[in-house]
Amino acid sequence: MVEVALRSPQFRRVDPLRDPEWDHWIKDAPEATIFHTSQWAKVLSGTYGYVPHYFLAEHSGKRIGLCLSEVDSWLTGRRASSLPFTDECVVLGVRDDAALWNEVLEFSSRIARSKKWKRVEFRGVPAIDDHARGSFFGHELDLRASIEQLFANCESSVRRAVRKAERSGIVVDFERSRNAVVEYYRVHCLTRKKHGLPPQPFKFFEQIYLNIIEPGLGFVALGKLAGRVLAGAIFFIHERKALYKFGASDPAADHFRPSNQVMWRAIRHLAQQGRERLCFGRTSLHQEGLRKYKLGWGAKEKAIRYLQIKINSKGYDVVPFEQGRESNPHLSRLPLPVLKQIGVWAYLHVG
Repeated sequence: MVEVALRSPQFRRVDPLRDPEWDHWIKDAPEATIFHTSQWAKVLSGTYGYVPHYFLAEHSGKRIGLCLSEVDSWLTGRRASSLPFTDECVVLGVRDDAALWNEVLEFSSRIARSKKWKRVEFRGVPAIDDHARGSFFGHELDLRASIEQLFANCESSVRRAVRKAERSGIVVDFERSRNAVVEYYRVHCLTRKKHGLPPQPFKFFEQIYLNIIEPGLGFVALGKLAGRVLAGAIFFIHERKALYKFGASDPAADHFRPSNQVMWRAIRHLAQQGRERLCFGRTSLHQEGLRKYKLGWGAKEKAIRYLQIKINSKGYDVVPFEQGRESNPHLSRLPLPVLKQIGVWAYLHVG
């Protein structure tokens, strides 16, 4: 571990790839998610070579945990994010303390100048910061009700879709094999093409399998009809919290409603395992259809706030996060192999 001097609090760097102290420390952090663990750092490092810069501090009885990941791109610049390809990854221990949050920003700017980063992006900013605004919607479902109540809390259209999938013969398997990840990736690519988005490289999902699914920190739910996978989803687990990270289906089979059956069976499965909350990830402000889908399960909605600090010679400027356009209808016309190659190249630079 390398000591980094700062007046107060004193931050020290911890390497999550090699030092078990990081995972041990965050076990007691109630805000921690799977994205705060060393497993996600290993996914990012193993796929894209991103370098983790993680810091711990204790100050006035509070414990602070800061995750940063360096993205060194000739296309989009050298910068850091907390964290790449996450929905939300808050700085631990500063939720209600404006003074500590400002210390984190100041410390991050000093690290950025020393590393020659152009900017630092924070994904999950406390409400005490007046600069940030709602960049995405977040949705969370309380799983502590009975199975019957969870189903009753769903919108009537969702319940009808689940019943239709059941009548159609859709069955759902929960798996942790590499083959399950391969099967999911097939429908994932079809869904991304439909929405005009390149799929992430398979190497990304292979790292998720090796570092999260195989060790038992996640699973793949596959919706099948007569043995053929029509839909799937990948869920992450951290303590009593679950995260719906990826979902996809074969567009040609959407009339069977396999995605609804996958989600409902996963909700039942998680509740029966004793998980208390299911986070549905982030939803862009303009994705009204996806927002309605998540609300349909009885989830509660919140704003997820992002912001950036841009580094200059005198310090930094706080800049509200600007949400870019995610899809391109022209990409949906490209052959899938071409889209896959675009994904291999593009995601390295956009993390």
